[in-house]
Amino acid sequence: MKRQCLWMAALLIGILHADEYLTDTTKPKDADPFFRIHRIFKWGFKWGFIDANGKAVIAPQFADEGYFFNGLARVVIEGHTGFVNVSGQYVVQPHYQNAGDFREGLAPVRVGVKWGYIDQKDNVLISPAFQGAASFREGLARVENLGQTSVRTGS
Repeated sequence: MKRQCLWMAALLIGILHADEYLTDTTKPKDADPFFRIHRIFKWGFKWGFIDANGKAVIAPQFADEGYFFNGLARVVIEGHTGFVNVSGQYVVQPHYQNAGDFREGLAPVRVGVKWGYIDQKDNVLISPAFQGAASFREGLARVENLGQTSVRTGS
């Protein structure tokens, strides 16, 4: 009985707040100026972006998203990852299995089971050959291959 009451209370709170935007205030310091938000719908969450004044700049429509770096944000729709610009237009169509953030002009992307790097025009600059890859910082990125970890330069 107690469990049913708690479940009903949680359901009621969810219904009462169904039209509210929930914001994520944990944005990294070096991210571009928009904040991630999600809206609760009957079928789950959808993610979008607001500006510092709380105005929705990209309506909630994505299954998941990252922050804006270098003017682009990672978004997931229908299980595939791509990148949108600050207007919400796709710059890189969602066709990757996963991706990291664009930093220093490159983003790690997963093609099948391997990771590589693309530029902001979706050109593959480092072919997918790694079992793991992180975003670039100060010209370097961590990559993993066959249980080994190494550092890759951007050039």
